[in-house]
Amino acid sequence: MLISAATESMERCTSIYERNRDFIRKRLKGITLEGIAQEYDLTRERVRQIVKKDAQKVYDWYAMYTGMTWFDEDYYRYFYSTYT
Repeated sequence: MLISAATESMERCTSIYERNRDFIRKRLKGITLEGIAQEYDLTRERVRQIVKKDAQKVYDWYAMYTGMTWFDEDYYRYFYSTYT
């Protein structure tokens, strides 16, 4: 349920490039930063930075479209503690 909520919010956020969505999808599936970095010929740090930046975009989108300034506690904790 939690992963589907994160994915749904991410898919509705139009300001994220498709490649970056793929990074987040893979992280939600448990693929490591190193695994993603090797596939796209990037550094782990660059992948981490992209995921962090776009996780913020998802949060901003959620706040704008729902009027809520915070995610549900579990959603917020899971998404940001795991992918930032």
